[in-house]
Amino acid sequence: MTKSSAALNDQAFMDALLNLVIPRNASGGLPGAGALGISREVATGLQADALLEPMVGAGLQALSDAAVAQHPQGLAGMTTEAGTKLLQTQISANPFVMMGLLLGYVVI
Repeated sequence: MTKSSAALNDQAFMDALLNLVIPRNASGGLPGAGALGISREVATGLQADALLEPMVGAGLQALSDAAVAQHPQGLAGMTTEAGTKLLQTQISANPFVMMGLLLGYVVI
């Protein structure tokens, strides 16, 4: 496993990230994307894309590292507000992350 794919292989991180990208609805009737059990498929789809994986993997690893610097449990342990703020700052520095996640959804 390369350092850039470590975040993609971290189930708790990917679940927390997907819950931030597509959160549960306000009434609680629909779960967030991370609660749907699709993070493994999204990660596998991204890892199979030789063009996107290096850029998306590096961006996700940067996000994971930044989250761990703020909270010992990383993104999974952060509040929604703190995680969203961190995600917004990291996405501006790593714009391919969102494109990769959206394409990862298409793969499944």
